[in-house]
Amino acid sequence: MSVKKDRIFFVCLVLLIGLGGLLYKTFQTNPVIENYKEAGRAPLIYPDYTQLVVPPNIAPMNFVVKEDADEYYVKIYTDNDPVITVYSGKPSIIIPFKKWQNLLSSSLNKKLFFEIYTKNGEGDWLRYEPITNMISNEDIDPYVVYRRMSPSSYQPKEMFIKQRNISSYKETSVFDNSTYDEGCINCHAFVNIKPDKFTLGIRSAN
Repeated sequence: MSVKKDRIFFVCLVLLIGLGGLLYKTFQTNPVIENYKEAGRAPLIYPDYTQLVVPPNIAPMNFVVKEDADEYYVKIYTDNDPVITVYSGKPSIIIPFKKWQNLLSSSLNKKLFFEIYTKNGEGDWLRYEPITNMISNEDIDPYVVYRRMSPSSYQPKEMFIKQRNISSYKETSVFDNSTYDEGCINCHAFVNIKPDKFTLGIRSAN
C-alpha cells in the first residue's frame, strides 16, 4: 500500500471511530445507572410540559431539558408497560413516534410520568423528581389553524395561514400572501366553529 493510500486509510479509520462514538452517545437507549443522587426537585424543561391533560392522539411531546449536563436519560411511563427510554448527549429529547403512540393509546385516564436523569463531567448521575401529566380518554380535534409570520413589523413580508395535523408534525398552507405582493393577512375566524368556512381579512395595495 502506498504512503498516500496509507494516509487516506488512516484518516478514514479515525473518522469512522469518531462517528461511531458520536452515534453511540447519541442513540444509546439503556445506559447503566447503578448509582445516582437525588436532585430533590423537578427538572426544568421547555416547553413546560407539566400538570397537563394530554390527548391520546397528540404527536410526541419532544422537549429540551434546561439543566446543564453532559448526558441525559429520560424514562417515560405510566403504570402500564412498556416504558419508553431516551438517551441523548444533548438536552433535546426526541421521543420515538410509534412507542409514544402505543403508550398513550394503552394508558387512557392514566398518569404520565417523565423521569429525567442528568450526568455531569465527573460521571455522577442526578435523578430529578418525575414530571406528572394525565392522559385523557378522548382524542382532541385533529387539526389546528393559525397565522404564521416573522415577528418583525416591516412590510412586505411572508405571511401564511397554516394548518397542522396535531397527531404528527405535518404542516400545510391554507393561504399565503405571495399571490398579492406580500400584503398583510389579517385575522381569520371559522364560521359557527365549523371547519368548512372561515372569514379572512387582508390588506394590500393591489
